[in-house]
Amino acid sequence: MLAATRASTAEQLQVVACGECAPSLCAQGDAEAAIRLEQLWDEVARTYHLDVFCGYAADGCHCDDAEGVLARLRETHTAIYAR
Repeated sequence: MLAATRASTAEQLQVVACGECAPSLCAQGDAEAAIRLEQLWDEVARTYHLDVFCGYAADGCHCDDAEGVLARLRETHTAIYAR
C-alpha cells in the first residue's frame, strides 16, 4: 500500500483495495472470521487512509443467522451500496 501511494503522481493520493477474502469466508459459513477480517481491514483503512471495497452477494452468507451476520458486517463499514 505504501509503495502504491509513493508511486502515485496525483495531487490527491488515494489507494483503493478490493477485498474478496471476507465475502469468501462468509460464503463458506465462517461468519465470525469474515467479521473479524472486515474489522482488521477497517483498522488498516484508517491507518493508511485508503478505501476498501468488498462485494457480498445478497444470498452469499451461508450461516444460521445470515441477516444478523450481514447487519454486523454493515456496521464495520462507513458506507454501503446495495443493489
